Amino acid sequence: MRLWRNCLLYMGVVCFAATHSLSLASDPIRGRLIGTETVDALLTEDNSDAFIAWRREKVKHRTIVHIDSHIDLEWVSDSDLRRIFDSKTAEQLKQLQLNPLHPEERALKPLRIMNYLYPAIKEGMVGELYWVPPDSLLSGESVLDRMKNHVVETLAKLYIDDLRSFRLGKGVIKGRVYGIPLTICKLSDLPRFEEEAVVLDIDVDYFDPPDLEKKIEVPAIWPGEFVETLKKKAMRTDVVSLCYSVRGGYLALEYRFLGDELKEILRDPEGNDQKAARVRRHRELGLVYRSKGMYREAIEEFQKALELSPDEASLHYGLGLIYSHLGNSNAARTEFALSRAVDSIYGDPVISDADYYFNKKMYGRALPLYEEILRRKPTYVKGLFGAGLCCSKQGKLESAEKYYQKCIEIQPNFSLAYFNLGVIYSEMKMWKRAEEEYRRALELNPHNGKAYQNLGRLYDMQGDIHKAICAYEKAIENNPCFKAAHNNLGGLYARAGRYDEAIKAFINSVKIDPHYPLGYSNLGKIYLIQGNVHDALGAFQRALSIDPENQWARYYLGRLYVVMNRYGDAMRTYEEVIKGHPDFVPAHIDLARILVERGIDIDKALELAQKAAELRPTAQTFDLLAWLYFKRGMYREAEGAIERAVELDPNNESIMLHREEIRRKMRYR
Repeated sequence: MRLWRNCLLYMGVVCFAATHSLSLASDPIRGRLIGTETVDALLTEDNSDAFIAWRREKVKHRTIVHIDSHIDLEWVSDSDLRRIFDSKTAEQLKQLQLNPLHPEERALKPLRIMNYLYPAIKEGMVGELYWVPPDSLLSGESVLDRMKNHVVETLAKLYIDDLRSFRLGKGVIKGRVYGIPLTICKLSDLPRFEEEAVVLDIDVDYFDPPDLEKKIEVPAIWPGEFVETLKKKAMRTDVVSLCYSVRGGYLALEYRFLGDELKEILRDPEGNDQKAARVRRHRELGLVYRSKGMYREAIEEFQKALELSPDEASLHYGLGLIYSHLGNSNAARTEFALSRAVDSIYGDPVISDADYYFNKKMYGRALPLYEEILRRKPTYVKGLFGAGLCCSKQGKLESAEKYYQKCIEIQPNFSLAYFNLGVIYSEMKMWKRAEEEYRRALELNPHNGKAYQNLGRLYDMQGDIHKAICAYEKAIENNPCFKAAHNNLGGLYARAGRYDEAIKAFINSVKIDPHYPLGYSNLGKIYLIQGNVHDALGAFQRALSIDPENQWARYYLGRLYVVMNRYGDAMRTYEEVIKGHPDFVPAHIDLARILVERGIDIDKALELAQKAAELRPTAQTFDLLAWLYFKRGMYREAEGAIERAVELDPNNESIMLHREEIRRKMRYR
């Protein structure tokens, strides 16, 4: 999920493809054919500039083709929407854009690179949305489940019926979100939009898949190939927005040139600018050579490109990286200095690299870079936050705590820092401090469903069921598709005897994720309590079909067989549990009871009870053991076991009665 995206506008060309003839309002917008006709594009650092441009172009009820590693459809609160809608000019909107280098300003800056599509939908700009992520995100098994989980994690305030509308067919996912049709597909699976032009929205981090936990050597697809694919689709457009996505670390700084190349190719699809085309060829060949370890050849290609375009900062930077890799620090410094002199964005590549590795979840690579930055800029809040999260992910909890505390010292209203401190204190088992941090995070951001979820866990652990229920209900209010919150809430309802509400909560959890074994298992337990044998059987069998290793589902299936008087099935089921999980005490206990009560095998029952008492020395297990010794005529052993049970639970009337029975038997021997 994107925490931040850059909001610094690249002050370059701000232009759009446009038709040259007036048309009636009912006429379809024809636009220009991509890859055939000249198409000009807005190129910025922040995709939320697209929202500003679409409003200026009076975009209404259009098909948006959003080509990006991220969906950028995060929910926006009604109050923040009003602030966006009330801003009538581009300058007013720019005042609401979050700079990803200053993430603590989130509460003040509601328009962000990860959420701009939501206000566009709510303002009526979007009639249908296509999201085209990198092919790797739509490859492999369980594609539908993975993408649904991603959407739930990213969007928030998505309702269960919307999530259940998602369907996978021939590699394409279709559904509805926030009242509009959504299609998720690979670039090659886009349909032909022959009736009307689309609004094309491209984030250059599409070329660097986020699931690839390493810095790419060459792009997953080159800009020329990308445009050629759209050409084959006969795609027309009249509005194109491009986002570099370098600030904030979603694209490596060295690949910023991809945005420039895309713009060039869209504007000159025939390659009439031969110098630009030759520069692209030399650069691409240089990068391929570099990826193969052919550094001399790579340097030659970059130098040829620089002979044609000596003032291109990205070429100097790319050449500097090759020299740096070869250990030629003097030549590298020269090239880096030249890149900085041309374009200031190359001025501090350590920040870009730190954020890039952070977003790639390469925390071991990111942390030393953040530490280097903080030695130079000790009050750099994003660096402190990034270092804190990197430490947390590596189990360095005390270091993470210090970084987050420093964040708050500098910026007291940074809600994410409070939330992450709550997580740290929870892992340290400092429950009171964790609660305080979560509460502070919610004061600053009352829509943080995860904070409510974590509070619910804390209250549950402390035995405050009422507070825990309220917290989980708030978590669901803020994220209706939060399956863990539904499941946990169902468990609390069950403990409170509110079985109908528990069933509804568990059903919601499996509606959200039809492959959620815990939800089915818990649903089965409630049906078992209510004596609903048929539905309990179905729920347990469904849980086990998803997760055959689910010991609790199998154990409760055994208990259900007992209720159904299917003792053979019950014994077989308990034996399966014990075989797979030899330390699973409840199965030992229940199987022992069946064996002795049904007069099947008291010796085996005794062995099971002895093992249960060894694994879990509780009053219950020793009471069972005493009873079996008693049944076996081993009265002295029975007396020893029952005394141990009394010692562990001296106020248990049933155990006291068993002791009296054993003593009485011993007196009359």
